[in-house]
Parts: sequence; C-alpha cells; structure tokens
Amino acid sequence: INLTMAVATIFLIVAKFGVDGAGSRLVSEYAVSSPFLIRPLARSAFLLRLAFTLPVSIAAFFLAPLIAGFYQDPDLEPLFRLGGLVILSVSFNELAALILLGLKRFRVLFAMRAVMFAIRIGLVTAAAALALGAPGVIWAYIAAAGVTGAAVFLYLSAGVATGAAPEQLRGMRSRLWRLSLTLAVSGASVTIYSLLDKIMLGYFRDATDVGIYSMARNLLETSLFPMFALVMTLRPALAGAWASGDRQRCSDMVNRSITAAFAYSACVATVFACLAGPLVTGLFSDKFEASAAILVLFIPLLVMRSIGSVILPGLIAADKAGTYAKLTVAGAILNFILNALLIPRWGAQGAVISTLVSYMPIEILGLSVVSREIGGLRRQGDLSRAARIAGVAVLIWVIYTRFMPEPSGLPVTLVHAAILSILFLSALVVLKAVKKDDLLELVGPVMRIFGKR
Repeated sequence: INLTMAVATIFLIVAKFGVDGAGSRLVSEYAVSSPFLIRPLARSAFLLRLAFTLPVSIAAFFLAPLIAGFYQDPDLEPLFRLGGLVILSVSFNELAALILLGLKRFRVLFAMRAVMFAIRIGLVTAAAALALGAPGVIWAYIAAAGVTGAAVFLYLSAGVATGAAPEQLRGMRSRLWRLSLTLAVSGASVTIYSLLDKIMLGYFRDATDVGIYSMARNLLETSLFPMFALVMTLRPALAGAWASGDRQRCSDMVNRSITAAFAYSACVATVFACLAGPLVTGLFSDKFEASAAILVLFIPLLVMRSIGSVILPGLIAADKAGTYAKLTVAGAILNFILNALLIPRWGAQGAVISTLVSYMPIEILGLSVVSREIGGLRRQGDLSRAARIAGVAVLIWVIYTRFMPEPSGLPVTLVHAAILSILFLSALVVLKAVKKDDLLELVGPVMRIFGKR
C-alpha cells in the first residue's frame, strides 16, 4: 500500500500542475475585488486540472506492468493500476480543499476532511472484515477522496451565476495558467526535494540508513504540522489583504507569524534536545535508537522551516511565485549535489547536512524578497525577543539534562514533554518574549473552525 501511494505521489507531481495553489491564490483575490469571477475560476481550475490529471491517471494505469516489473513483483500490478484512480481522486480532492481555503470557508473545509476521514475509516474497517487485502484498502482511499471532492465541487457550483465580461474571463484564465505553470515547477521541486534524501540514501547505503533517517524525518515533519496550518491560513489572508491594498496588514501578519513560529520551533527544539532518545525508542522501539541523533541534527532545520513558513504565502500574495520556483529548483539541485558528495561518506548524517545547507539559500533569499515586497519583516524589539526565546530554550535544556534522569517508557516521556512545553511557554509569557496574540496565531485555524463567525 505504501509503495502504491509513493508511486502515485510521483505521478501527482505532473497531474496537479500547480492548479490548486494558483486557484487558491486567485480566489482569495477575487473574493475581495471581483466576487463574480469566483464560480468561473472554480470551473476553469477544474477543467485545467482535468486536462493534466486525466492523461496522467490513464498513463499510470497502463504503465502498471512496467512499474511492477521494475520492482520485480508481478503481484504489484493490480495495485499500481488502482494507483491511477488514486491519482484522479486525490488530485481533485486537493484542488477542492485549496479552493475552500482560498475562500476562507474553514468550517466547510473541516467538514470535508472529517467526512473523508470517517468514510476512509469505515471502508478500511469493512475491507479488513471482508479480507479484501491491500486492494480493498486502496479502494477505501479512492472512494473517500473522490466522494468528498465531488461534493465540494457541487457545493461551489451551487447558486445563481453572475455575468462577467469576456475580457475579464480571458484575463482570469490567463492568470490561472501562468500562475499554475510557475507553481507546478516549485511544487515538483519541493516534492523531489522531500524524496531525494531517501532515494539517494537507498542508492549509496542500505535499508538500515534509510530507516534510521526516515524515522527522524517523520518526527520532524509531524512536529511541523502547526506550521503547515499557519501556511494554509496565511495564504488566503495575505492574498486578500494584498488584493485590497492593505500593505500594513500584510506586514503585521508576516511579522507576528515569524515571532509565533520561532517561539513554537524553539519549544519543540527544547523537547527534542532533552527527550530525543526516549521519544524515538518509545515510538519506534530500540531498533531505531540511532534515529535520536539524527533527530537532534534536524533541530536547526526545524527552526529554519518554521520561520520560513511565511515565504511561500508571502511571495504568492505579492505575485512573486516565480521567485519561489527559482529558489526551490536551485535548492533541489544543490541538495542533489551535496547528497552525492556527503551520503557515501557519512550516510544519514550526510543527508541531514545536505538538507540543512541546501535549504539556507531558500530561507535567506526568500525572506529577503518577502521583506522587500511586503516590508516590516523586522521591527524594534524583535532581536531582544528572539534572544529571550533562545535563552529560555538553552536554560531549560541545560537544567533538564543536568538534573533530570532520562524517562523510561513513552507515557512518562510524553508527560515530561508536556511539562517542558508548559514551562517554556510560561517563561516566554513572564519575560514578555511573546504576546498572547502571537501564540494564538498558531491555533487560529482551529479557532476559526469552531468559533463563531
């Protein structure tokens, strides 16, 4: 199942063609300036997505025997054929979700995700009870994504159409195409970037190095979920503010988001630095004990990616998506070169170093462009707050590692992690290193879903 999904993800690089990101960006703008273009935009995005997804899905179906032959396992052929339907359903599901995000319809988006999860769980349970095996589980994924995606497109198409001039429609479609093309390049680069380390580790080393690296990387990506939520929230918010000409609001959002992201990443970094060993062994068993050292090496990347979470939404809002595409392509190329040089000698550690070094140009140059276009990236008192945040993190780490014994077992470790987090955030509030609004920035998506509109 995992292999089928991994192969489908590769095909999705072409199938998505950046239409979801482009549609989300433009619908945020049109919601402010030209509401009558929202429905035509959703329809055009659907058709453009179909033009790329359908051929890719068909190609994946007919290439299934060749892919199964590459893995020297004929039993994989029916699963790879189902992968063609996975591509089709997931592609349109993601497009529908990002259109909702651009419209800031968070409750509808939450309902879509919740229903999809419930359908998937129900169908997977039924597949297991009926002993349908891997094909049954994949069919559950296809059905859950397909049904909810179709329901959202029906929801978006409901209502009375309002007229738009032909030249307005042509301009909208032209912008959709250009932005989709740009985001397709950056999206492909990011996907390749995320897979490259594992692929090259498997080529130069063995499965043990891949497993050790993957477990640490999985923990890193899981810890960054709040940053993904922040990015998803910032994209429509910044696009709407930019379209309305409110540059000050854009600047305020970026500045507050960077402060909140740095505080969050420092908190997680403190927990990882203190508890990497028991966290890894508690979650994945003693066989992956070596992953703890890799996780600690990933701490600088955790901080950089958290702070850099403003880059993509900032550049897209400022119509600088091409800059982001160039940065990600350059980063992917640099990562490949460094992996080829460092992995043969240092294995998983070399892969971490390659990732850190290759991400630095994206971070530095991306933030520089955001600062130039939006402004207000750094303000009076920011360096002092950053120093206080870093100082609290270092102090807690020193005290904990010197005076506290290593916890035994995952439940005790999680209790220690919760206490460390509470102490860290409490210290920041006492020292006025962060404001209440900065911390609420991270839980904003949840509050928008459940709070009153």
